[in-house]
Amino acid sequence: MKLLDSRRLFGPNLVYPGPGAISEVEFEPGEDADAAVARWQASILAMIAGASLRVRRFRGGAALFIAGEPDQILVLCDVNEAAIAGTGDRDALRAALDAAVEPALRALQAGARAHGVPILIDDAQVSVGLGRRAQLFRRDALPMHVDWERTGTIPVALVTGTNGKTTSARLLARIAALAGHTVGLATTDGVEVGGALVAAGDYTGPDAARLVLRDPRVDLAVLETARGGILRRGLAVERCDVALLTNVSDDHLGHYGIDDVATMARVKRVVGSVADQVVVNAGEPLLGGWDREVTFSVGGPADWTVVDGAIARRGEKLIATTEVPITFGGAARYNVANALGAAAAADALGIPWDPIHRGLAGFGSDENPGRGDLWQVGPARLLLDFGHNPEGVRALLELARGLGAARLLVVLGLPGDRDDEVLRAIARDVATARPARVFIHDLEGYLRGREPGAVPALVAAELERSGIDRSLIERSPSELSGVTGAIGSARAGDLVLVFPHLERAAVTELLAQRGARRG
Repeated sequence: MKLLDSRRLFGPNLVYPGPGAISEVEFEPGEDADAAVARWQASILAMIAGASLRVRRFRGGAALFIAGEPDQILVLCDVNEAAIAGTGDRDALRAALDAAVEPALRALQAGARAHGVPILIDDAQVSVGLGRRAQLFRRDALPMHVDWERTGTIPVALVTGTNGKTTSARLLARIAALAGHTVGLATTDGVEVGGALVAAGDYTGPDAARLVLRDPRVDLAVLETARGGILRRGLAVERCDVALLTNVSDDHLGHYGIDDVATMARVKRVVGSVADQVVVNAGEPLLGGWDREVTFSVGGPADWTVVDGAIARRGEKLIATTEVPITFGGAARYNVANALGAAAAADALGIPWDPIHRGLAGFGSDENPGRGDLWQVGPARLLLDFGHNPEGVRALLELARGLGAARLLVVLGLPGDRDDEVLRAIARDVATARPARVFIHDLEGYLRGREPGAVPALVAAELERSGIDRSLIERSPSELSGVTGAIGSARAGDLVLVFPHLERAAVTELLAQRGARRG
């Protein structure tokens, strides 16, 4: 076996409901995989009698997991690697495991369990309770006694899926704020508390969750939870009140031994496994089937659906989809689904209908920058979105058709870690919209091992094969350059579609210079 990666998982994950050490391995050509895994298991059990082990096989390799307490999992990584390599001093490793035990931490864990409050642990800090009812301590200075009467929990919602996570999380947070909550929100754009930005960047993993859940101002948390964080570190929490599962499709396959959509759905389902209630898209059979689920669907039977053009809860019509700005009069079906899911999650959290209604009716591009973000730029319109996978791109192109543009101009950049066929599929989808011009660029910072220019060249070639004349395809050095070129080429009534939109500050400054306005 060849070691590919070794890391700690601090909470519920794809293979186990608690912390441990995991290693991904690749089997050598001709190697007996079953025998190799059996040797690993025997080696671990010889060092740790009764160890709880998990094996997840994937194409060409396996994920090997050892369950353990948070204070020992760093040493368990060493144990795992030694067992995989067939080396290591067993006595020394046993001694290291014993030395890693932190009695004060284990006493605090026992106290938290006894008082029914969550405990969040990282390398530097430990907290008991959540949000405004949390107490935070340095890990190297844990208290002998805790005032457990001061600790408690707050409502927590986790949002996951392939597409729609950020929009759904933002909308749910907006609704909760209108209900009077001080909301802690973590998304791919950053962490906000009470609507104010606390930290900018991609905050969708357990570190972001802990940042929100330890903030003493927060009395309700909405946490976008991406597959990367689940696979790399596990969940930050062992339970939540509501999990919202938007959808699953073939994005990010080939990483951490996730080779197909069914396995990716299992990653998303980890979020549902810790939830008291699961709000799930009824059109996603791989995500459903929970005992405690609430369903939503744009076009099929569900607890929350569209009836006669209105968002309806179990048949009761609540608000017309045309009154929800992010749906663009109902043309953006994917945002109708996001609105249904967020409303259902808010209802599951016990939020009354009035703030749900006001949240839906008042949520537009200003509240959802970079996602379905429509601007008027001179005589043309510009639509910015994060869409970066086949399903997201198709949804955007459907919206573009629904907006009734005279011509469509596309600014397109794609991450380099997508399979060639996925990139070609996106190019073919773009070609079906018969764009008047296509501006292609590299995504700076997202080459992911490819040479500069490789992705634009592949996409351009597929566009040509799909019937787009070479003269209509332009290579741009950046998203900003592509947007500038597209705006300069646009005529009255045209729509410029930009995806995935990442250069927000630069593009926003350009739009300000052009006197653009949202809507």
